[in-house]
Amino acid sequence: MTERAFQKQLVTYLRQALPPDVLMTHFPAGRSSGGGKAGFIRGAQLKGMGLVPGVPDLLIIHEGRAHWLELKYGKGKASDVQEQCHSALQHAGARIMIVRTIAEAFKALDRWQIP
Repeated sequence: MTERAFQKQLVTYLRQALPPDVLMTHFPAGRSSGGGKAGFIRGAQLKGMGLVPGVPDLLIIHEGRAHWLELKYGKGKASDVQEQCHSALQHAGARIMIVRTIAEAFKALDRWQIP
């Protein structure tokens, strides 16, 4: 399974599990923007529009607080840019978890008391 397939599977579960008052979204950053020249151009456009490099994969907003899930499949790990962004987000008051399985994602939601 690829990280992208893992994300699609997790989003399917979360769409069914999260209550209507919880917002979940994804930001088209990193490799999901595409490769080659077109990906480079799209990445430059997004950066110019304010996208911060290293933003985690999923944003979940519950009771006015930002919670981020960084998805890694298998042995994947956060890049230096991702770690810097995660640190800045935590400093700003956001919560972040790196998850590798659907079970880990639901544990993060439980830890954050998101129904």
